[in-house]
Amino acid sequence: MNDRMTYNGHTGRFAPCGRISRGARVFAALRMTGALRMTGAALLAAVCLAGCGKNEVLSGGESDIPMQFSAYSAGKAGMHGQAGYNGAAATKADASFVGPGETSLPANSTFGVFAFYQEGTVGSGTPATWSASRTPDYMFDQGVDFDGTTYSYSPLRYWPANEENTISFWAYYPYSAYSSDNSGALKFYEDASCTSAYTASSTGLPVVEYTVDHDPANQKDIMFAALQQDKTYYNTTDGIVPFTFRHALALVDFVLAEGTKAQITSFNVSDLYWKGTCGNPGASPLVWTDQTSTGNFSIADVTLSGSSTIARLIMMPQTLQASAELSISYDIHFASYDPSHPEDIVYAGNSGSALLSTAGITEWQPGKHYVYNISAGFERIEFESAVATDWTIGNDDITVN
Repeated sequence: MNDRMTYNGHTGRFAPCGRISRGARVFAALRMTGALRMTGAALLAAVCLAGCGKNEVLSGGESDIPMQFSAYSAGKAGMHGQAGYNGAAATKADASFVGPGETSLPANSTFGVFAFYQEGTVGSGTPATWSASRTPDYMFDQGVDFDGTTYSYSPLRYWPANEENTISFWAYYPYSAYSSDNSGALKFYEDASCTSAYTASSTGLPVVEYTVDHDPANQKDIMFAALQQDKTYYNTTDGIVPFTFRHALALVDFVLAEGTKAQITSFNVSDLYWKGTCGNPGASPLVWTDQTSTGNFSIADVTLSGSSTIARLIMMPQTLQASAELSISYDIHFASYDPSHPEDIVYAGNSGSALLSTAGITEWQPGKHYVYNISAGFERIEFESAVATDWTIGNDDITVN
C-alpha cells in the first residue's frame, strides 16, 4: 500500500484523519534523550498532523509513534604530535566546535537528518533493507534542535506500523554548514563529479564536498554519522534513533611552548589544502579525495604569550606538501626590575619560519588531533666571572668569560 503525501515539496508519510487500523498498537509518547543518552528529558505527546486525533493511525502505514533522535560525538580524538601539549583552551573555532574529550554536541545546536523510506511487503515477515537506490524523500535535510538536554524537530514523522516497512537514516553536523541550494561551504551532490545537486529524489547517500574557511574563527567542526539502516520502532530502544557523530576534519593546534618569552603578533601557515571530496560520508574511517586548491591560513594581531594556544585550525585531511610552512612574527619581552620603569623591555618586529615537515608529521587524518609546539625568542644571556684568589697590591687581574 502506497500512502505517500507531499509536504513542503518533499514526499513524506503522514496519517490522514479518520482511518484507524484494527489491532494497531498505540504507544505512549517517546522519551527524548540528551547527549550520551542524558536522562531527565521531557516527554512529548504523540500527535498526528492536520488535526488528527491522538490515537488515529493509518492501516498498514504509520503508527502514532513519533520518531525521536539522540546524538553524541564519538569521544576524544586521538592526539598526534610532539610531547608537551598543555591542554590550552581553543582561541579560534566556530561555535560548532566539539573539543577533544567532549562527548556531547553543544547546547542550542542543530544537526541535519536525511531519512529513506523502504517499503516492504506487509505480512511477509521480511523487512525491507537498505540499498543505494533508496531516496531521502521521507526526511530531506530535517533540522533537529538540541537545547542541551532534549531533541526536537517539526513537523513530526511517525514510525511505520508494520515491521516490513523500514527507514534508514543519515545525519550531519552542524546544520548551518549546508543549504539545499549548495550555496554553503558544505555541498551535497548526487554524482561523483560533483555536478548535480543532491535532492529528495536522488539515490543513496550524497557525495560531499567541503571548503575550509580561511579565517580560523569561522571554521566549522564538520561531523558525519554512520548510516542507521533498516530501522523500525521495534528494533530501536523506545523508537529513538541514535546517531554517533565522527569528526570529518583534522584538528590542528599550534601552541607556544612553556617558558617561551616571545609574544606572537601574527601567524601564518602556507600551502595547505583547503578543499576536498568525500564519496561515502557514512563510512568510518572517512576517506577524502581530490584535495585541491592550496592556500594560506592567517591570524593577525595575536596577543598570546607563553603556554598558550596560538591558533586552532579545523582543516581538510591531507598529506602535507613539502612546502607547507609556518611563519610567525613576534616580540621578545624582558621583565623590567626598575621600579621607575615597570613596563617590559620589548624587542619588536622579529620573525621566524619553519617547514611543517620538521615536526615529523606527514599526514593529517580525519578525526585526529595534532599539536605543534612552537619555541620562539632569543637564547638567554648568561655570565660567569672569576676573581684572582689572592688580592695583593698591584694585582688587578679580573677575568670575565
